[in-house]
Amino acid sequence: MASPESRRIRATFVSNQATGNTPIEAQRQEWEAAVAATNLQLDAVVTPIDLNGISGEWITVDDSDAEGVLLFLHGGGYNAGSCKTHRERPRI
Repeated sequence: MASPESRRIRATFVSNQATGNTPIEAQRQEWEAAVAATNLQLDAVVTPIDLNGISGEWITVDDSDAEGVLLFLHGGGYNAGSCKTHRERPRI
């Protein structure tokens, strides 16, 4: 279930997109700015990476298992958000 912060941010994004007044890159930057404080609170180490010209992030937490990895590709048709807007640690 999406957090209240996520719902608020997405509502802003959809509202801006509906007006057609704000370019998608500007919307993405606004969304990233809105979650910047939340990202600072994450108990994770975020390392930018480049895989043959494709940017991504290697994210580790203290209790990470070094024997395996998870490749996360967020949905949504890749038309909104970025690595920075989808960093919330899942609740297990």
